[in-house]
Amino acid sequence: EREQGVFTPHGYLTEKKEFQTVYYGPEDIPLVHRIFTLPMMAAGVDVPSFLAQLHAVAGDFSRDMEYNVATLAKLYSTDYLLLMSENGAFLTETMHAYRYGSDAFERWMNNADKADTQAFAIHLTEVHGQVTGDVARIDAAARKLDILENCVHYVSVEATMPDGTTRFFQPEEWDTPSLADKSGAREWRRVFTDESLADVQEHLRHLNDDIEAMHIARPEQEFLAVVNTAYMESAQNPQIDMLRVSQTAAKEMLARGDCEVYRLLPGRAEKLSQMDAVKSGLWYSEYREFAIRREDMEGLQRWADRSATNIMNYGRERGEHRKSNDLEV
Repeated sequence: EREQGVFTPHGYLTEKKEFQTVYYGPEDIPLVHRIFTLPMMAAGVDVPSFLAQLHAVAGDFSRDMEYNVATLAKLYSTDYLLLMSENGAFLTETMHAYRYGSDAFERWMNNADKADTQAFAIHLTEVHGQVTGDVARIDAAARKLDILENCVHYVSVEATMPDGTTRFFQPEEWDTPSLADKSGAREWRRVFTDESLADVQEHLRHLNDDIEAMHIARPEQEFLAVVNTAYMESAQNPQIDMLRVSQTAAKEMLARGDCEVYRLLPGRAEKLSQMDAVKSGLWYSEYREFAIRREDMEGLQRWADRSATNIMNYGRERGEHRKSNDLEV
């Protein structure tokens, strides 16, 4: 609609300057004209590094990168969902999102329909040594609907009271403030049955099979370039033939000499020097949008490899235990 185009039995029809163009398939439509989620997958990637790159090219999600990569480092699951919206980037184990009432469930319900939201399904295939797997871009609204239709509901809530005793609440009690004093509980957990969780896990296995069958495998750099389209288009001074990167990534790549970094200015892109990385005024100036050339994306990967390795090693050394309000019985 935004591109004044329509879907026809013969393809997607657009009109520009009195010329008409018919695209016969999703892949034929230029990236700048696409108004739907292209089903694509980056297969067999270094997931922590790829995750770091996504946080740099999908938007300015630098503040969430460390937490999300550290979440992955705990390796509690082989399947994760990544939701990127105006409220930030959030990585969660897929099963958590399908637990009714969980933080992950609420985030998907509240953010999946927002403008420019992007969502990804991550399936790990190797966790010993290098963590590798497949990353697929999925339709956020469709996955939200699937979560609503297939989520598992808790059967009770186990709460530890101030005197150390344990009480169990029915869901209707717990969800009604006048019937259960949540503030009085020292800690609490939702209780799910094995049978209901097994049903969801079986459903998710089928979903993974569908993703593998329906999503087109794309090289990593092409995948990232497609994801970057909306971020670049939202820039004050876009350069469509370049790759927009977050300010944090730009500053660190510039300081370490990973690749050439440019500042987006009206009508042009200004190449920066390594000395610019230490000039604080640059990062607080009027024009604070940055980009790299697409042929320099290996520099982005070097930055991501370094960042992800540091976070993964730190996360494994800390060995934090999972804190969750979900209990399986």
